[in-house]
Amino acid sequence: MKALLPVLIFSSALALAPAEASAQSQLDFTEILIDPVGTNAGFQLVEMHNTGNQPADLTGWQLVTPQGTYAMPSVVVPVDAFVLLHVAANGTNTASDIYLPTLPVLGVSGSLAMFRSAAVTSPAAIVDFVSWGGGQGAIVIATIARCWTSDTDTVQVPSSPGFTMAHYDQHAYSPNLGSESWFVDGTPTLGGPNDGGAIYVAHYGCPQMVAPPQIGTGENDNRPWIGETWRLDTSYLPVLPTWMWVCIGLQPFGSVPLDTFGIPGCFWSSATDLVFATPVQGYPWPVYVQVPALSLLIGYQLEVQALVAAPGANAAGVLPTRVIFGYPGSR
Repeated sequence: MKALLPVLIFSSALALAPAEASAQSQLDFTEILIDPVGTNAGFQLVEMHNTGNQPADLTGWQLVTPQGTYAMPSVVVPVDAFVLLHVAANGTNTASDIYLPTLPVLGVSGSLAMFRSAAVTSPAAIVDFVSWGGGQGAIVIATIARCWTSDTDTVQVPSSPGFTMAHYDQHAYSPNLGSESWFVDGTPTLGGPNDGGAIYVAHYGCPQMVAPPQIGTGENDNRPWIGETWRLDTSYLPVLPTWMWVCIGLQPFGSVPLDTFGIPGCFWSSATDLVFATPVQGYPWPVYVQVPALSLLIGYQLEVQALVAAPGANAAGVLPTRVIFGYPGSR
């Protein structure tokens, strides 16, 4: 039985998700517009983000496509700044806009690789890589350098004009590379942070258990998007049909030991701004939540934890799931 789809009701008590520290020093491809319309008609754009802890001086850097190698201008991109590469277009280069008139128009199959020197066959020199529609280019070098998953991996190409290929950016789940870190975006954010939905595992409700109950996975279909149904798969539940009480918190709650409630070694860590019950059975079993179409929710941190009826597991007969953080996105 599919669970009911409760509507989340949010208030001004929402707190912004905490900023995440930069993990590495490099310039990343984060959004690509290969079929622009409207005010950008006739142009193509590639967005890059300086996720490093130092300004990126592009002097001597090389951009590689399946068609050839193209020198980058002497531009310095500040820390945490975005820069747009204007494909096959003329203009004045700045820290936020770089014009590459000799770069061929990007097709529905292609790739981009950025190298920090002219050593464009060296895995040590590659900065970032992306392939779409089966494009190859420097994919073997990128795979060896572990900035791409494999020489067969590629990003899905948008089928609608004006849509972009967007990276989850800091909201990528697990390794920050490969096609699974990209999504088709109907709400482009070129020149600014991307708005992909995200989910992270915070911690386990019963860390002492070998296989504690879980809710939410790192799969793309478990990400929250505004105006859409959020699917949260559950696992490691009791074999027999049972009930689950799902709680979604809109602000940090802390961690409360449950020993005095007859649930030894377990913790509760989610506020109860939204609570609903749903029957669960089997593995994986999906739980559904309808996320409102409110742009103010994009990037906000939601804390999710559930309580599972588990007769005989302890004196209380219930077990808490692990805790996850959800960040609604727009696409």
